[in-house]
Amino acid sequence: MSKIYLLIIVFMLIGCTNYQPIFPEGYAGDRSTISDTFIQVGSGEAQFFYVESVNRIPVENALDITSQTSFNKGRVIYPSGYIREVPSQPLTINVIGKNVYSAPILGLMDSNNLYTIQADLEINPKKNHDYLIKGILENNYRAIWIEDNTGGIVSSIYTYINGKSEYISSRELKGYSPANTKEEIYLQIKGGETNGTIIKKIGHPDRIEKLPSTLFRPFRQTIYKYDQLGEIHFYNFFGTLYTRKIVPNIGDIKLELTERLTNNDPIYLRELGIFYYKNSNLSTDELDLFAQKILDLKHSKDPYMVDALAWFCKILGASKNTKYKNLLQNLSQDDVHNKLRRYARSSFKEINAN
Repeated sequence: MSKIYLLIIVFMLIGCTNYQPIFPEGYAGDRSTISDTFIQVGSGEAQFFYVESVNRIPVENALDITSQTSFNKGRVIYPSGYIREVPSQPLTINVIGKNVYSAPILGLMDSNNLYTIQADLEINPKKNHDYLIKGILENNYRAIWIEDNTGGIVSSIYTYINGKSEYISSRELKGYSPANTKEEIYLQIKGGETNGTIIKKIGHPDRIEKLPSTLFRPFRQTIYKYDQLGEIHFYNFFGTLYTRKIVPNIGDIKLELTERLTNNDPIYLRELGIFYYKNSNLSTDELDLFAQKILDLKHSKDPYMVDALAWFCKILGASKNTKYKNLLQNLSQDDVHNKLRRYARSSFKEINAN
């Protein structure tokens, strides 16, 4: 129950803190930015990776803004990022990764998945450069670190793996590979990054579309469209555009399926699943690749990864291949995300009806 009380206290206290300035009075030196990020896990839950303090000075963060965007909106959480200026000099950044819920009752219902990690990370930010807090929150694997605009890791990585805490190198980080192209940088974009950061990363969009707020979308939405990459969707929170999701142009990427499935980016895999479900008649060897990917990633809580695996289940179901009946039946009863169980069940029925 202590975790649930903590959730209640967090939302009671957010917005009541009087933060002290990071910069000394009269500071005239160089500046950089460090941004918080998030991953939305469901309508009422998000994983946040944020700065708690800079050189032991508590700072405003994404949880503060999210408490405002989500206030009085029932069980729906509207996660926001946060961008702050910091001095361009060696800093000690205390960072936190944690699950946050729109209502304490949701945390109570999902108490087995309340993951938290906190660490001090050292960074020496360069003048006018942007940095982001990134992380992984899974049952037996948690990690948090700081990246630059190209997706390069610029701090040590603090991990909690199978009950053991330690600092590791980027070579040891699960699923990490350096981004060498604009496409790879695009695919690593996460929730909470501002439009200014995005433009520094991959340039100005070819077109911009703006959508008004509605009953079901309470914040104005802006979509950046890149002809060679895809779309980036932003919400306008208090005058700042924060990334909500990306929608890549999968059909324009000329790779074999084996190469495509080596990518573990959840957005990419989701769009890949949609593309192959709608456009391809697959061989058993190709279906095996999707089946193996489901087994490898089935315990993910990332909403886009769950979506991706749900589409992979639909691909197996649409194949009518009885080879995958046991996999889908077992998955529908496994300890995985309820959405994945639901799609596995419907795909199993589709094969069984053949």
